[in-house]
Amino acid sequence: MKIVFRKDVICAAVAPLMSGVSTKMTLAATEGILIEAGLPNTCVMPTYDIEKGVRITIEADVIEAGSAIVSASKFSQIVRVMDGGDITLTVDDRNCATIVSGRSSHTMTALPAKDFPEIPRLTSAQGFVASQRVVRSMMAKCLYAMGVNDQRPVLNGLFFSVTGGKLHMVSCDSFKMATCATEADLYGLEKDLTVEDTRFILPNKSVGELYKLLSDKSEEAVVTIYMSRKNIIFVMGNLTFFSKLIEGEYIDYNRIILRNHRITVYAD
Repeated sequence: MKIVFRKDVICAAVAPLMSGVSTKMTLAATEGILIEAGLPNTCVMPTYDIEKGVRITIEADVIEAGSAIVSASKFSQIVRVMDGGDITLTVDDRNCATIVSGRSSHTMTALPAKDFPEIPRLTSAQGFVASQRVVRSMMAKCLYAMGVNDQRPVLNGLFFSVTGGKLHMVSCDSFKMATCATEADLYGLEKDLTVEDTRFILPNKSVGELYKLLSDKSEEAVVTIYMSRKNIIFVMGNLTFFSKLIEGEYIDYNRIILRNHRITVYAD
């Protein structure tokens, strides 16, 4: 395998890929980036730690097609300090990876692509499209109230619900609760279709990584959300974030919120 990357393109791609790299050091392949190069100029790079993952597709000059796993932390450090405009990655039959740019050259050991864990299917017939800015803003209001090691697994994440054209998010750690809702411009995978009632619980670790990947710079940036029975997929342009879901029924949070208050205070 031999690929020529533009330095700015590969550096921009590697940063979000680190969100899917394992830090538990239980399986060497989960600590790496799977690089799949296809002729003439397509390079697909996923990372997956068994619970959550990121996949990015970028353009590169593919001289020789192939696939291999390279250490994510080492590869990220190397490409950032390279002094050339183009970076050439070569992996030989002995899984020896050589990275060359300008006068810089680094060698590292790669792993065969077959060692990479199987990625869940990243498409589904069920899903909807929403504004990245809206989703990120709502998540910011609920992050602090998620459970971490609560005995009830459903509280160790962020609850999403789409009902009646409204997007709801709820988090609770048994001591405090946060909830917010908005009439966002939600529509099905085909814009003329309405969004059916949908609900799922995203684990707290996945919530933190997704929050960093969502953009709030443009009102036009959207995220397409696909759902299956056990997984959730967020597609943002050429970047895909996917995660396992927490199974179970979320608490009836509407019963916790008091509706009739004896005392009301108004403050600036």
